[in-house]
Amino acid sequence: MIGNYIIDLSAFVPAINDLLVTPSGHCYVGQFSHDYPAPEAPLLTIDLEQRASPATEHKLAVANGMVFRPGSRTLIVAESWACLLSAFDVDEKGGLSNYRIFAKLPPEHFPDGICGDDAGGIWVACVTGKFVRVVEGGEITHRLTLDEGRFAYACAIGGEDRQTLFLCTGGPYETSVIVQHPAARIETIRGPFRST
Repeated sequence: MIGNYIIDLSAFVPAINDLLVTPSGHCYVGQFSHDYPAPEAPLLTIDLEQRASPATEHKLAVANGMVFRPGSRTLIVAESWACLLSAFDVDEKGGLSNYRIFAKLPPEHFPDGICGDDAGGIWVACVTGKFVRVVEGGEITHRLTLDEGRFAYACAIGGEDRQTLFLCTGGPYETSVIVQHPAARIETIRGPFRST
């Protein structure tokens, strides 16, 4: 649902994943899949008239968390199966162009949720038990490793002074385990950077 509208995306993808809405009201949605190898699919966009369409011809390997940087009009997208962060230029009408790799993550660093900070870094929840901060080009500047058996799913920076890093963690993403042994929690840590 966007505003007071329900948007049906089933004509484009079988299941949806994360989404992001820019300050101008343009919405971007990724496709979800547990298949291996994962099917690649373009981001979808929902415009200001609630019309859905593919946002780009480039296909992503399970688009996940997203960050929009208004100053540079850049959309950064986590590609979970490809272990990378991709970037697109965003025009005034919400169109995406100039696909490029923002950062290639090390093997087994499958990115899920992401958030940006005021120094240009992107914090990445890597499902396999770690959070990393990466800058354009791929350098990892900070790393938080979780206890064995815990997984990283999302992150955000906020709080009264915009300097608290919120970490969404939990057990394995398996329905039977989640039902019998719920273990999700939000953890916090004071970060060296503020939210944008």
